[in-house]
Formats: sequence, structure tokens, C-alpha cells
Amino acid sequence: MATACGDDGSEDTSSTSSTTTAAAASPGEGDTFPVTFEQMTGTMTVEEKPVRVVTLGYTDADIANALGAEIVGSVASPFGSDGVNPPWAVEPLPADVANLDVQAPNLEAIAAADPDIILAMGAYPSVIELYDSLSEIAPVLTPTTGPLLDSAEE
Repeated sequence: MATACGDDGSEDTSSTSSTTTAAAASPGEGDTFPVTFEQMTGTMTVEEKPVRVVTLGYTDADIANALGAEIVGSVASPFGSDGVNPPWAVEPLPADVANLDVQAPNLEAIAAADPDIILAMGAYPSVIELYDSLSEIAPVLTPTTGPLLDSAEE
């Protein structure tokens, strides 16, 4: 369940901070920064709205799309007819963006994409093991409980 510090609308929301115990904030909450996440890898604060995003789980692109972020790197999905996008993709990604391996993403390719944040909430355990290396590139948002264990709400 996500929780946030809010206001009554009379204060400047640009300095209001949100906190969530889940790996992702709800729409509307994401407009107020900084946002602090309690995740399996510890507490992480996102200071400002990310623009360039790398997604490392099959459903992480859905979250980035819902937030209106530019996806600059993503895992390829074998579930869709094009071998790149899942059939549920609202915003299909080009093959040159969705070219990362879901179990062993190329760290050099991720760094070259110059992301503001890396979404790994739906990532495989092997990707979470790369947390230290990934966090040298950009802040990494990980699951709350563990790889592939969080509910859709979290």
C-alpha cells in the first residue's frame, strides 16, 4: 500500500515529499518530488521526476509509459508477435530500445542510454544481483519484498 504526505492545496507542492512502502507510486502521487521508496535494497529517494528511463522487467515499461517517461532502454519481450513488445504494450517500443536481455542486461548499453532512473521492479533475480553495478549508472527502483514476489498493487 502506498502512503504519501499530502497537503490541503494551500501550500507549494514543489517542496512536498511523498513516501511509499511499495516499489511504485500511484498516478498523481508521482507529480510531487522528492519521493522516497522503501524497497528490498533499502530506502531510495527520487529527487525529481525522471525523464529518461531504463526498464528491466517485462511490466516496468508499462509503469514508465503510464508516467509519461521516455524509455531509452528496455528488455525485449518474447511474448509478443514482434519478439520485442508484449501483446499488452500500450506504447510499443522500437527494437533498438527494447534490446536488453531480461536475465543478463548489458551494463554498457544501459550506461550508454544515460537514464535518470532504472526500473527493476519486475526484474528477474539475476538482475537484482546487479544492483550495485546498476546503481553506479542511475538510481534503481527494486521490488519491495523480493524479485518477482510483489503484488501488482505494490
